[in-house]
Amino acid sequence: MRTIQDYADEVAADDQGQWGAATRRAVELIRHRHPTVDLSRRLPLTQILLQTNALILYGLAASDSRHPAEVSPLAVTNWAADRMLPLPPHPDGPLSDTQWVDADRRWRHDLDRAVERVRQDLAELLRRAGHAIPDADLRSLDRYSDDPVTMTWIDLADTDPPESPARYGVFEQFPVPRLALGVTALNDLHDEDDED
Repeated sequence: MRTIQDYADEVAADDQGQWGAATRRAVELIRHRHPTVDLSRRLPLTQILLQTNALILYGLAASDSRHPAEVSPLAVTNWAADRMLPLPPHPDGPLSDTQWVDADRRWRHDLDRAVERVRQDLAELLRRAGHAIPDADLRSLDRYSDDPVTMTWIDLADTDPPESPARYGVFEQFPVPRLALGVTALNDLHDEDDED
């Protein structure tokens, strides 16, 4: 186990500018719920949450020429809420097998579109901030960047190959990138805060 701050320092990669400030601000926003990071977990949600928060904070700050500390939690929440993934089908009544297949197919299509929108919107924020953000692809050791912002993007936007035991997704049949999980977790985190 490591503290969330120690992990954020690693993500910041010694950056003393806007990226480092964005990772520190991300810690401030999630530390109360997630004080530690356990990288041995199959789904390291705190890691994903920190990285997603940092990228969104960084992108929003750069788009408005602000310091990341000036970006409100509400701005991050609103950005994430506008890009929520659709829920799997949950009909009010019984469906035939054909209707289930159709509902599932529509949901999968909507899910793919929503995931692509999250990727494209965040990539555009980061490109406008001056980073060479590549298109998302399958995760591999060849996908690397010396730029910590771009590397964090790659880590979140890429999807594990089909044969990977680490592949994430609903029942592992519908893999989504970690970025999509992070955006969903951000909304859940702020929903929990609203209940307190």
